[in-house]
Amino acid sequence: MALNSTNRKNLGKNIQYLNKDFGEFRNNLIEYAKTYFPTTYSDFNESSPGMMFIEMASYLGDVLGYYIDDTLKESMIHTAEDKDNVVALANFLGYKPKVTSPALTKVAVYQLTPSKRRASGNLYEGDNRFELDEGYLLRVKEGMELTSDTGVIFRTTELVDFNDDYEREVSVYERNSLQEPTFYLIRKFVNAISAEEKEVNIEFGSPKQFDKIELVDTNIWCKRLKWKQMVWSSLSCSRNGLYWLPKYISVWWWFGTV
Repeated sequence: MALNSTNRKNLGKNIQYLNKDFGEFRNNLIEYAKTYFPTTYSDFNESSPGMMFIEMASYLGDVLGYYIDDTLKESMIHTAEDKDNVVALANFLGYKPKVTSPALTKVAVYQLTPSKRRASGNLYEGDNRFELDEGYLLRVKEGMELTSDTGVIFRTTELVDFNDDYEREVSVYERNSLQEPTFYLIRKFVNAISAEEKEVNIEFGSPKQFDKIELVDTNIWCKRLKWKQMVWSSLSCSRNGLYWLPKYISVWWWFGTV
C-alpha cells in the first residue's frame, strides 16, 4: 500500500538511515518516539528511564556504525590504513610490495663482577662460599648502539638488566692464588635492530587542518612523535610516505638496512 494512504493502520513509518553518530541516533530516536508514540511515552528528561534506553540504543548504533564504516574503508586499497590490510590487498591485486624491514638479531652482553664471601659460607663448600656482588650489577637502557665487523649499526630495543636472573648465565672468570673466585662473568641476551635514530625539529606556520610533511630519508621503519609534553608511539610508517602531524613538534625516526 502506498505510504500516502490515509489508513493510519497501514501507514509506513519514516525511518532515517543517515544517522552517523551518537547525537544523531539520539535525536532521531527521540523524534521517532514523539511522532509514533505520543501518548505512550513523553518523558524525555535526561534522568528518565526511557532516555537511558534511548541513549543505550544510540551508543550501540554509533559503535556498529563505526565498525561498518571501518570494515568498508579497510576493504579498499585506496582507503585502507592498516599495514596488514594494505599488504594483503596489494597481494590480492598481484603486486608484491617491498616492505621496509630492518635486520633483527640477539646480542650477547657481558659484564665482569667481583665476588663476595657468603655470610654463611664455610671452608668445605668450595665455590659455594662466594656469590656475585650485586652492588656492581648494571642496568643498561634500550638504545645502546653496537657496530658489527662490517660497519652495520645496531640498536638494542629493550632493557639489559643484570640484576634479573632470568636467562642469566654466570661463570667464574678469575681466581686468586687460593683458587677462590674473584670475578664472575655474566652473560645476558638482548634483541637489537639494524637501525639508527634521527631527530628533526619542525615548526609550522599558521594553523592548517591536516597539514603534512615529508620525511626525505629512505628505509624508514618506525618513528615517534613528540608535541610539547605528549608522546605518541607505535604510529605506522610507510616508505617515503606522507605523515599527518600537529603544530610544533619534534620527530624521531629509525632507519636502517633493509
